Amino acid sequence: MASKAVGNAVVRNFIKRRIKSCLARYSNRIKKNSDLVFFARKDIVSADFQEICTAIENLLTKADLLEN
Repeated sequence: MASKAVGNAVVRNFIKRRIKSCLARYSNRIKKNSDLVFFARKDIVSADFQEICTAIENLLTKADLLEN
């Protein structure tokens, strides 16, 4: 989710596409029957794609949602 605090509609949709793209990398490793909700914050606008993917991987690992 990206609220209006993140930016206008174009920016919010851009961020959502980046998050979805990063999650696609891990889709086959995420444990089944898991529901994920991500809240985008303002800092994500200035983050590059690799930083977002690394942050998502760290979150999934910390939450023990990745299968080996």
